[in-house]
Amino acid sequence: MRHLRDMIPAGAVVLVLSVLTACGSSGPAYQPPSADVAAAVEMSGFSFTPAMVRIQAGETVEWRNKSIFTHTVTFEPANTSEVAAPTGERSVDSGEIPAGGVFRHTFVSPGTFQYICRPHHILGMTGTVVVEPRP
Repeated sequence: MRHLRDMIPAGAVVLVLSVLTACGSSGPAYQPPSADVAAAVEMSGFSFTPAMVRIQAGETVEWRNKSIFTHTVTFEPANTSEVAAPTGERSVDSGEIPAGGVFRHTFVSPGTFQYICRPHHILGMTGTVVVEPRP
């Protein structure tokens, strides 16, 4: 009985991996962040890096999808216990962010915002934005 590894040439495996890697290596996520971005969070694989950022009220965070997977940035406290936002703060959902895409959000209210990637939160893809009052 032949094994699958015996039927697929090594060169084909390298080619497929190269193509998959290239799929997520272009787009705005690979450009420098704008000057008005207080913190940039990278989405790679199934994590947000850094997992926690600290900014001041009125500042903007930009999430940059450098993964080959589609991700979301979701602050919807009513939908899951893994998400939290200060009382009275509106829910935010980026929608699907494709490979190479970015999502930006300006935080108006001080507080701690816990967020998830909807498709991958079960894999631990969660993050936190701490928004401090302006001095």
